[in-house]
Amino acid sequence: MTIKSATIRMPQKRGYTPRRVGTSSGSRLFHSSFRGILSFLLLILFLALSVYTSYKVKSVANDISALEQRYSALQYENKQLNRQLDNITSKATLAKIGRRLGLRPPGENQIITLPE
Repeated sequence: MTIKSATIRMPQKRGYTPRRVGTSSGSRLFHSSFRGILSFLLLILFLALSVYTSYKVKSVANDISALEQRYSALQYENKQLNRQLDNITSKATLAKIGRRLGLRPPGENQIITLPE
């Protein structure tokens, strides 16, 4: 009989695994944090734009409301002035003012017709 030595192999723990040059964990961390920061900045930009747009829309709505009120007031004033103009230029009012000033209708010899 021959004597053979017995070997017991124990599983080994892997403590360190060398990484490839282009894919270091620091590089991944930088890329992921850069994307996070870029996403955050874009989110802030869109939020700022939406707040600014909302402010401008409200400002324009307030301006439109003020202009509509002014337009309504001007329409009312225009109606009042047209009534006054109609009242002043009516035949009865003009005749009354003419009599007060001593005017009278023209006579036959005061009317001259020009040929065309």
